[in-house]
Amino acid sequence: MNLIKNIKTKQIKTLKQNTMISYNDKEAHEMYLEWLNNFISTEKFSEYYNLGMAETENILDRGRKVQEEINEYIEYTKEITLKDKV
Repeated sequence: MNLIKNIKTKQIKTLKQNTMISYNDKEAHEMYLEWLNNFISTEKFSEYYNLGMAETENILDRGRKVQEEINEYIEYTKEITLKDKV
């Protein structure tokens, strides 16, 4: 009986790790910032959230792209503000 229980538990963990959850850009960005500020490695982040490495890399890539867009917008608004002052 314990053997069957152990196998089922292992299968459930594997299913959880292999099931990709859909994250929107806001969630991916928040997770990217959390990874950037609070985790020493991608592996630890992946382990903490019980994600596969492919899903982790996807989330972090999307979050990074959102952050780059935010940075570009900030630079653009700075340029416009400086031009208006001249």
